[in-house]
Amino acid sequence: MRWLVIASLLLVSAPPLSQAQIVNVLPQADTETPGFGAIVTGSVDRRTGATDVLVLSGRLQTAYRDDDRVILGIASGEFGDKAGDRFASRHFAHLRYRSAVGRRLAAEAFVQREANEFRRLASRALAGVGLRVEPYRREKGTVAIGSAYMRERERLREGDEIDAGSVSAFHRWSNYVSIRWVTSDTTSIAVTAFVQPKTGDFADWRALTEGGVTVAISRRTSLAFSYTLSHDSKPPDGVGTTDTRGKTAITVKL
Repeated sequence: MRWLVIASLLLVSAPPLSQAQIVNVLPQADTETPGFGAIVTGSVDRRTGATDVLVLSGRLQTAYRDDDRVILGIASGEFGDKAGDRFASRHFAHLRYRSAVGRRLAAEAFVQREANEFRRLASRALAGVGLRVEPYRREKGTVAIGSAYMRERERLREGDEIDAGSVSAFHRWSNYVSIRWVTSDTTSIAVTAFVQPKTGDFADWRALTEGGVTVAISRRTSLAFSYTLSHDSKPPDGVGTTDTRGKTAITVKL
């Protein structure tokens, strides 16, 4: 058994935007570290002077991995306030199970729940099952392709919008490509792309592309850069279709 506690200090960040409703957890599920581990991450972004901004975020991640199985659990939350006006309020929880059914093939099952006030999302719950294949797997890198059936239920927050308080339940086809590559002893790259069309209405789709670079500064310290582009073709009334986010963070292993 092995425990890992990480304290993360946010170095450069704009106030968090309300991302479209795909959250990429594959980098956490794809870890090669065997056994059980836990990660706790927290950040405080406080700005005063010309702007008065406070952003608080926290995250708990637990995972177990052996030769045939991966079990991943994640819970996170974020709150942002600017001069007394809240601009971020969201929480997220995800549980994923992966079991090998061949040398390069695995079955996946997952459940998820989230809320995001600034995407007018009071609650979103989903469950899915699917398959994952790794056509390329080497010590330096992996290419993985996944496809899953997903059932989800959404409830929008109350308000003045025409769809306020509405509840919907539907099916989606979730697909992803994930690439991880270790370019040197100190640097690694990860890129993931998701597409999730609604079954029966492919004009209703969501997509996410996320890329990141991690550079080890020392044995215990690393610097990470990431960029996310997300799109929802049919978001709730009054919510934008496309969001972007860039982030730079330093992580210290204690």
